[in-house]
Amino acid sequence: MAAVLLLTMAMLACDYLPDKKRVTDEAAELTKAAAGTIMDNSDAPIEEVKKLRQFEYRVFRLPLNSEPSHIESQLNALGKERWNCYHVERVKGEQDFELEFFCKRMPATPLMYMPKGFIGN
Repeated sequence: MAAVLLLTMAMLACDYLPDKKRVTDEAAELTKAAAGTIMDNSDAPIEEVKKLRQFEYRVFRLPLNSEPSHIESQLNALGKERWNCYHVERVKGEQDFELEFFCKRMPATPLMYMPKGFIGN
């Protein structure tokens, strides 16, 4: 069901749909059904909702003299894991100065793909 929902939503993003109204209505129905399935067939819907208000944090360091391409590849790898690095500082390491990166992300939950109107604020 999730695959059908995602495919339908992707199609809605395109303006090239001959019957956009019908597809929009079907997407709304699938979204409601998916929300009901998640909430009805889970022992922990409350825990999933709580994840929408939480963050995970990660701090890592790189040598101050790191090549920009190395820093970029490290940040891209973290980005693929949904980490958002929002701050960097120059700090004293064991031997020399280092760059310390602060990153955060929301815990993974299927609810992150649901429209907020189905979940609440």
